[in-house]
Amino acid sequence: MRYGLLLNGNGTQADFQLGAWQALNEANLHLDWVASSSIGGIAAALIAQKDRHQISQFLSDAVFEKITALNDSIAGLYLQYWSDLNFHDFRLQFLQTFVQKAMPLRRLLSRYLDETVIRRSSCRLILITIDPQSLSIVKRTIEEIPTGQLIPTLLLGAVFPVFRTQRDQDATYFESGFLSEMPLETAVLLPCKKLMAVGYSPVEVRRAVRKNQRDLSFLTIQSSEYLDLSAPKNAAAYGQDHHRHAKLGYLDTLKALNQLTGRKLYINPHGPHQFFDLVVAHIGFPPKLPVECQILMALLDISKPYTALEQVDILEKILALMNRSSWRKSDNTILAMIEMTAWVVHVPKLNIYMPDQLIFEILDWAEQTLKHNAPTIEGTSELSFFDCVRAIAVHPESLSVEQISAFREQAAPELILSLITFYYIQAIALNFA
Repeated sequence: MRYGLLLNGNGTQADFQLGAWQALNEANLHLDWVASSSIGGIAAALIAQKDRHQISQFLSDAVFEKITALNDSIAGLYLQYWSDLNFHDFRLQFLQTFVQKAMPLRRLLSRYLDETVIRRSSCRLILITIDPQSLSIVKRTIEEIPTGQLIPTLLLGAVFPVFRTQRDQDATYFESGFLSEMPLETAVLLPCKKLMAVGYSPVEVRRAVRKNQRDLSFLTIQSSEYLDLSAPKNAAAYGQDHHRHAKLGYLDTLKALNQLTGRKLYINPHGPHQFFDLVVAHIGFPPKLPVECQILMALLDISKPYTALEQVDILEKILALMNRSSWRKSDNTILAMIEMTAWVVHVPKLNIYMPDQLIFEILDWAEQTLKHNAPTIEGTSELSFFDCVRAIAVHPESLSVEQISAFREQAAPELILSLITFYYIQAIALNFA
């Protein structure tokens, strides 16, 4: 199958896009072309070059940060000084400023981009940029860009604040928001059997495909987090932020390719799962100790003698809570409960977890938390999630049914399900230690 890769021109997504390409590359999805606009065009050039070491260095040096700063600077000049100029004068002012201000970035980009390598690449580079003469939108393939002019072309598109120009009585107007639309309209007309679109919604791509009457399948890849390029508290954090965004792109793409699962975390369901299988086999069984049985019944709001409690009673309540939770669409209820618990206890997000590994992370959290924070709960009127965890792990007799019932009435379904999951994980760990 022939693949095409489309990148949104939004500069805040550029790091994410580089991580997305890494995942596609590891999945052996060989690209015929990569297309983008604005700052996304620089990410597209790096992808066409196919040099992972250069990409890593590029992220470490926070180059996108510098390009975005120049873009903001030129946009500010336009708003303050150029917006009332006629088109001819504006063009001169813009190009003179561009030549002066972009020179350091031109030298910087030349350290990471090899135009000769990009021209020879099997992944064809396609840019939506602007013509320096008319400042109008143009599509430029790598073959159409004059030799030696790739970096200036990339920078011109990257720092020009918006694309579409309109003239009314010799004044110049610019329409924002047009920048991200143009690559999509162009990409659906390019030759490929499947389009991989990074930073676009399924609705946007589907609309463009139907508008152009193409028989084209597509996969959209979107960030699971809001991406922000605002300055971190210290300069050393710049590279870390960019690498983090790239890793997010890598992981979200693997999830989009169905190689990972999970709503909040990234889980390889085919990894080691012996402990997980024990959880599946044991969850829902009534506890043997009466006090533990009463805690579980209070958490699940089961009103019957604890001696009559059956597995079906517990499972029905668990499923009812799952249907009220934000994990209600999960295909694997038990795996979703474990992920939910890990998320509640703040397991680090940007890792790939095997099912058993996720369980061990939860147990490690409990051990460390109980070791460093183990006050008694006597006389406490309102329970916290940690109070309940401590009671389950250390001394369940310290909690009354009334306290647990009050907690249940205030708690979100995710917290209740996490406590139930923790109970079964803890019980299995103790029995098989």
